[in-house]
Order: sequence, then structure tokens, then C-alpha cells
Amino acid sequence: MASTIYSFGEWVKQRRTVLRYTQRAVAAQAYCSVAMIKKIEADERQPSPDLAQQLARVLEIAMPDRALFVACARGEQPVDGLPRPRHQVSTSSPADLSPRKSTLPQMGTPFIGRTREMTDLVRKLSDPDCRLLTLLGPGGIGKTRLAIALAEHVQDEFPDGVIFVSLAAIHDAKLIPDAIAQSLGLTLASTADHQVVHYLRSQQLLLVLDNCEQLGDGIEWLSQIVAESPNLKLLTTSRARLQFAEEWLYSVPALEQADELFVAGARRAQA
Repeated sequence: MASTIYSFGEWVKQRRTVLRYTQRAVAAQAYCSVAMIKKIEADERQPSPDLAQQLARVLEIAMPDRALFVACARGEQPVDGLPRPRHQVSTSSPADLSPRKSTLPQMGTPFIGRTREMTDLVRKLSDPDCRLLTLLGPGGIGKTRLAIALAEHVQDEFPDGVIFVSLAAIHDAKLIPDAIAQSLGLTLASTADHQVVHYLRSQQLLLVLDNCEQLGDGIEWLSQIVAESPNLKLLTTSRARLQFAEEWLYSVPALEQADELFVAGARRAQA
């Protein structure tokens, strides 16, 4: 018989043990200190609402249970309302299961800094009302690298995967559907725009569109994708806002850890 759980901290500890995570691993993925995880498990601290949301993601809490998890973390609900700390069991047969698709570029250098930005962006992208999020900023500020790191971080939230599409070489907005279709691996039997929209309607995935600023007015076709694909989220990078009513904006600040980035580059050069 499983041991009785009397506190939220004990629940977190048991769930972490089931998942075979160390406290350090949980802290790294939740963007907090190891000391904070230790205090939470010892019931010496309650996590903030934002940290509770991060813990729900890291501990793989099912979406229907996350509001209750946050309420328990804040002491607003008794912990015995939470399911037992165990692995979630899929009801799909093995034939129904397929690996998540990901076309994210493989980066040759580590992602440094941006802890505050990542925390803010994960919270925004996790909001059900956020369907289109644009990382806004001048060239060279790190929008693409931040978008890739964010997509890697949240990819487990999207059962159908994460698709990255670079639009840097495209200067005609009419070619956007073809670029997306190619990244999705679609064999076109009709016009790309109609087939992409039809395909995405049933997909629960994150579509990352990089370098949207040069496409001008023709990019409004993306609004149709958002409107007709209820389980799809768009993450875009641009030097200028896309001017969609449903667009959420995030202005990417200059990298505070520029000195750390310089040192990392210097070490690679010396090697």
C-alpha cells in the first residue's frame, strides 16, 4: 500500500522520485534554485503561482489537474485531492503511438542566460488565450536563438511536435504555405495554402516561423491558420509586429550575460 501523503511537499517529493528526477534536475527545468526545491519539499516554502505552474510542467501533471495542483501548492486546496504520484498511463495502443515530430535546428553552441526571459515566455505560451506569440526586436539581438530554446523547452506540451520554418530567404508571402508544407513533410495534392490549413486543423503542435518581418501585408494568411486550428500555437520572430488582433508581443531585451557569452566563445577559440 502506498504511504499516506500529508503535505504538498511530500507529494512533490514522491512524484519527483517516481519520475527519477533529482532536486537539481527539477530546479534546472523549473528555473529556480535547488534550495527552493528543498524548502518546498520540506514544506518550509510555498511556491509562487508562476513557480507552481513551472513545477506542474516539470512533474508532468496532466492538463486537467494543473489548476488543482497550483491551488494545492498555494495551500488553497487539500493535497489529498491530487492523484497519486505515479506515471501517467497512456490509453493509446502501441500502434497509435508515434514519435513527436521536430524540425528544430541543432545548435552547435550552448544556450546561455535569458533565465528571466524564458520564465516569462513559458508563462505566456502556456496561457490558453495565447495562440500567436511574436518575439520582437532588432536584428542580432537573439530572437531566433531564444525562439529555438523556448520551443525545445515546451515541446513536450505539443503531442504532434514542433515545426521550425525559416523565412529568411523568402521575400514573397505567397511562398509561405509552400515553406510550411515542406517543413511538415506534406506531399501536395492541391494548392499549398489550402492543404496546410486542412492539415493543421487536427494538429496539436507548435509552429515556429523565423524572420517574418520582410513579408509585408501578404502574411495575413497566418491569421486563417490560427482561426481554423484550435490546438495549434504560432511562435514567430520579427523586427516589426505582424499587426494581427490575436498577436501577443514580447520585446526581446539585450542579453545581460554578454560577458558570459564572450568567455564561452573565447574558450572555444582557445580549444
